[in-house]
Amino acid sequence: MSGKLNRTVTGRGRRWWAALLALAAVLGMTLVGVTPAGAAVQTAARATQVEVEGLDLFLDTQNGTDWVAAANSGRRFVYAIATVGADGDGFTAGFATKTAGAREAGMFVGAYHMANPAALHPTARLAATQANFFVDNGGAWSAATQTLPGALMLGPDPNFQETCSFLTQSEMVAWIREFVDTYRARTGRNPVIATSRSWWEQCTGGSRAFGSLPLWTNVNTSGPVPVLPDGWRSYTFLLYDRGPVPGVDGTRACETCEHEVSLDRFNGSEAQLLAFANNTQ
Repeated sequence: MSGKLNRTVTGRGRRWWAALLALAAVLGMTLVGVTPAGAAVQTAARATQVEVEGLDLFLDTQNGTDWVAAANSGRRFVYAIATVGADGDGFTAGFATKTAGAREAGMFVGAYHMANPAALHPTARLAATQANFFVDNGGAWSAATQTLPGALMLGPDPNFQETCSFLTQSEMVAWIREFVDTYRARTGRNPVIATSRSWWEQCTGGSRAFGSLPLWTNVNTSGPVPVLPDGWRSYTFLLYDRGPVPGVDGTRACETCEHEVSLDRFNGSEAQLLAFANNTQ
C-alpha cells in the first residue's frame, strides 16, 4: 500500500519518531493508571450493552492492510493518523491512500491530528493553523460518506517531550478552543477530543469547557470502565486494549508490540455509529 507514514533522516525527524511513539501512549498503550489522590473521580458507566469494535493506526503498516479481512473480523471503524503539527514536521501520512481500502470494505473511517501547541515556528504553533492543515490533509468531514469527525489527539509535546508543551493551563484551554472553533467553522462538526484523564488534569486543570464534545479516552483503571476527564459524563470511543487484527500488520504501529494494534470500541450500536458519522443522531 502506498502513502506510508515516512520517517525522515533529519534530527528533527528522529525526534518526531520517538515522540510520536511516546504520544501514542496518551490513549493507553499502558492501560492501567493511577487516579490522583483526592481527585473527584468521574467514572463512566457503560451506557449500552451494545458496542461496535474498531481500531486505530498510529503509524502506517509496513506490508499494507487487508481491509476486507479486518472488516470480516468484526472491526467496523478505523481512526488513522493524518497530520502532525502544522506541516507534518518531516512526516507524510498519505491518509486518503492509506484508508481507501477501509472505505471499500464498508468500514467507517476517521482521521486524527496530533497536536503540537509548542512548535518551533511561532506561526506553526497556532491552533487555527494546525486545524486548517488537518482539514486540508485528511481531516475534512462530509455527511453520508462513512466519515467520522476528525479527532484532536492531545498529549506530551512531540518536539521537546514536555508534558504540557510549555503552555499554562489557561493557555492550553485557549489553544484547544481555537482548534475546536476553527475545525467546526471548516467542517460543521465538533472534533473528537482524544486524551487521557491524567494529561487533561495536568495540562488543562481539569477544564469542563469541552464536555459537550465527543471523547476518545482509554481504560485507565484496573477495571473495565474508564475514569473520565473532568467535564465528560460518557465517552464516545474507548481504547481498551492492544492485540492482533486479521489483515493488519502492526509492527510499525508499535515497534515493540510485534503484530498488535490498538483496539477501540464505539459506545453504541452500529446504527448509532452511522448516525454519529452522518451527524443525524
